[in-house]
Amino acid sequence: MAGSRIRRAIATDEHSGAYHLAFDFPMRALPVPEHSDPDRPHPVRRDWTGSHLWPVAVLALALAATLAATLGVNRLLQARHAGAVAAAVEDETAQVEGRLGTYLALLRATRAFVTAEGAALSRESFRAFVTGIEVARHYPGIQGIGYSPRVDPQGVGAFEEAARRGGAAGFHLFPPGPREPMFSILYLEPLDERNRAALGFDMFSEPVRAQAMAAARDQGAAAMTSRVILKQEIDEHKAAGFLLYVPYYGAGPEPRTVAERRQRLVAFLYAPFRAPDFFGSAPRRGAALASLQRVYAAPAPQRELLLYEAPGARPDTSRLLRTLAVPGQTWTLEFAAQRLPRGERIQVLATAASGLVISLLLFFFVRSLRRARAATEQQARAERGQRELAESLLASERAARQSAEEQHALMGRQVQFGEMLVGIVSHDLRNPLNVIMLNAEVLRRHSLPGPLARSVERIQEGCRMSLALIRDLLDFTQARLGSGIPVTRVAADVTAIVERAVDQLRTMHPDRTLLLHTSGSGEGEWDADRLTQVVVNLVTNALVYGRPDMPVTVAVSGTAQRVAITVHNDGEPIPPELQSAIFEPLRQGGGRQGANARNIGLGLYIVRQVVQAHGGAVGVVSSADGGTTFRMELPRSDAARRAADGA
Repeated sequence: MAGSRIRRAIATDEHSGAYHLAFDFPMRALPVPEHSDPDRPHPVRRDWTGSHLWPVAVLALALAATLAATLGVNRLLQARHAGAVAAAVEDETAQVEGRLGTYLALLRATRAFVTAEGAALSRESFRAFVTGIEVARHYPGIQGIGYSPRVDPQGVGAFEEAARRGGAAGFHLFPPGPREPMFSILYLEPLDERNRAALGFDMFSEPVRAQAMAAARDQGAAAMTSRVILKQEIDEHKAAGFLLYVPYYGAGPEPRTVAERRQRLVAFLYAPFRAPDFFGSAPRRGAALASLQRVYAAPAPQRELLLYEAPGARPDTSRLLRTLAVPGQTWTLEFAAQRLPRGERIQVLATAASGLVISLLLFFFVRSLRRARAATEQQARAERGQRELAESLLASERAARQSAEEQHALMGRQVQFGEMLVGIVSHDLRNPLNVIMLNAEVLRRHSLPGPLARSVERIQEGCRMSLALIRDLLDFTQARLGSGIPVTRVAADVTAIVERAVDQLRTMHPDRTLLLHTSGSGEGEWDADRLTQVVVNLVTNALVYGRPDMPVTVAVSGTAQRVAITVHNDGEPIPPELQSAIFEPLRQGGGRQGANARNIGLGLYIVRQVVQAHGGAVGVVSSADGGTTFRMELPRSDAARRAADGA
């Protein structure tokens, strides 16, 4: 009697990443003598599970499983922690950007006040304005608000005398000497000891300040300096800082050209900032996960342009960098991520300790079983004969078969549980996504600035993609659990359904050409929503994998009993080895052009399920010369389907 073989191997599909199992165990039939003597003892094959190495092997396998579980839990917790840290860093960066925007709005409001005052502007009115907005209380981190007018080099003496008469005792412009242009600090409120030291300073005499002032003047927009030492630094230890400028061109319309802006420039409204005050006064909502360590006034870390360093900042290791575009500059923010929380580290250790305990228990249990079994078998061999040994072998075979069946059933239940879990989680994810979509729509209807409006649009697009993915997962789960994808057939025109879907896709892909050809009647009983989903999936698939310079053609043709829908695109063909399995779940187009990481390989599987739920069939033909064509045929009604089946 020839031996049979059962193959077992593990292979990975190079196109879809799916795993396939096969078995390869030699199965030899026991030789049966022609004249079998029941009293003749049969040879007994050695059972390796009775070896003294068996408990050690079980221990090694259990420890390996413990290590894998511990590493998996650690990777999961680390990934979740890394996501939380990234969110905290983005929140801290957005907070700094928001505060700068607030201070810029404050300077623009001050410019509006100066414009309204006109020639009546005085030190007292400027002080009253700044005092009224309570800068120190409502705008922490700002050193003050200043007004720096343009000074005629020939009239420096008159300018100084007028400043003294206006209430600035001992006012003088510095550094001395004629130059062009000159912008002296005339008003700076609140006028504390630090700000008093800066009165009269010609900021255009210093290159870093002059560069930012010239940029603000020529562009007609706010500009910020790089790292500077403020004139307000009167202490021995001088902290770094920066200044924010807004140009003031006087009354009248805004100048449009650089030459006109230079000619009409009257003064600058500006705000000085001490870096420790600005960054140290901000609340740290995400400090528990990521703390701001350093800020560089450059697109990349440069020690000579270090603007701020937090007290007790860590060395430059394991840092997280974010760049922030500010008016006229680019900052680099350096954060330090906190370690994995203690509770989660304990969870990893608990996983390892539990696995170790279970491994040791298994080792002792298997060792005791082996010893008991060895003693029992030794006694049985002395007492039982040939027939009892044969029955023992048969019983062992039945037990192994039953164990294999139980393992197979257990694996089936685990797979079913995983699919149910995916369905439940996907269903529950829709509610928070719908809330996000609703709130994003509310934000979109307000007149938001350009960057915020684009952020809201990205949020909405992300939510729509997530909802589509969730719908695919729910359909996949429902189909895999055996109930199939339900359809509700009502009287409708499939031609109109396809036209609406194609029009929707034309709007979503204005740069692509979609052609639609119809013939015959499309009347029948259909589930319009599910057929729309099928058409969108097939056409989107054609747009992704087809040549972008060639059209995608959709055709609808009706006969007496059925309606056919085809979707055709030119481009790289589907490999022949993939065509037979293209409608299986979690299959993708492999290396075909246009594939993207957001496709999880459920679209064509759902297409086949919906078509089969309508009683139809779907297939694909693909070649290098003829392109790729998906064709589905649908009976017009359940009655038509039954008639076709009966025929």
